[in-house]
Amino acid sequence: MQNYGYVRRFVDLTTMRLSALFTDKAALGKAHVFFDRVQGLQALNFAFQDTFKNCFVFALIGSTFLILILVTEKTTKREVV
Repeated sequence: MQNYGYVRRFVDLTTMRLSALFTDKAALGKAHVFFDRVQGLQALNFAFQDTFKNCFVFALIGSTFLILILVTEKTTKREVV
């Protein structure tokens, strides 16, 4: 995450919620670990989103040429017969 204000609010809020169960130092550590896990999950989500989008675009382009080849072969076979 690149928005420092959002990260600080998230960690502070999570620390406040966890401080009811753990000491302040442990709650702060757990909040940082939790945020690291959330950040990793979002990074994977964005990475796969771009990957699947790019795969779809190239598959669409490739299938267009394949369909054109099949249509061309079909029309040339009809003309020959």
